[in-house]
Amino acid sequence: APADTRYRIEIPAIRGAYTGTGDLTAALILAWMHKLRGGGGGRESGSVDGGGVRGIGGDGGGASGADDDEGDDDLATALERAVASVQAVLRRTHDETGPGSELRLVQSIGELASPTVTLRAQRVS
Repeated sequence: APADTRYRIEIPAIRGAYTGTGDLTAALILAWMHKLRGGGGGRESGSVDGGGVRGIGGDGGGASGADDDEGDDDLATALERAVASVQAVLRRTHDETGPGSELRLVQSIGELASPTVTLRAQRVS
């Protein structure tokens, strides 16, 4: 993928002030890119074993799978899965404990490992 490829995902707001969402997003993008680029045994493997990251696996409903440019597909898929996971954690946190509470990461492990992707990355350049 060209270094200047950019994507946009329109994400609905979830009210509240949450600490750690940027760190969570960065960690998930890194883990998914590692897995999708072969660091976790390929696209269909069950987990990422490197660096102590476990549980990121399965298909997870990512990008369509069209392999025109696999590097772009990997980045779009990683972004979509990371956004889906963060949104799921925030919804659970908001619904169970209210806005501004500690993120419900342990309780959201299913969506972290196998997110349900509903928001798609759109290439903007």
